[in-house]
Amino acid sequence: MWWVWDVIASIPYVAIVILFVLKRFDVAIGAIVVAAAVELFKKATLPYLADHTWLQRPHSPKEPGFPSGHAAVMSFIVVSLILSKRRNIIIWILGVTIIVLVDVSRIKKKCHTVTQVIVGTMLGLIVSVGWQGMKGQT
Repeated sequence: MWWVWDVIASIPYVAIVILFVLKRFDVAIGAIVVAAAVELFKKATLPYLADHTWLQRPHSPKEPGFPSGHAAVMSFIVVSLILSKRRNIIIWILGVTIIVLVDVSRIKKKCHTVTQVIVGTMLGLIVSVGWQGMKGQT
């Protein structure tokens, strides 16, 4: 059953490829920027891991896990699509379901704590609103 969580965890990055195919370059590039920013933040926290356990991954205290990049990217993509011209209930339901599934997959696989996933999701949401706001679509 663990392979299911692996497949679900790959959804954010498969979604980026699909966005490029659909020519939604704005959302795809934004998602890549979010992923890169999260990874840079994690690298910057490496010297502090020993003193701050909330930064650590549950399965590996020597790896930074705060915040969840998968959660940030998925929520960025979904919120960006909801805020764009596709404001319908189907996008909302599917989007929120996918966000929850990706978040749960990260916790079930013990890659992140609940706090790390929630912060990642909120980060993606906030950046998406700002990103769409800069484009004048909110």
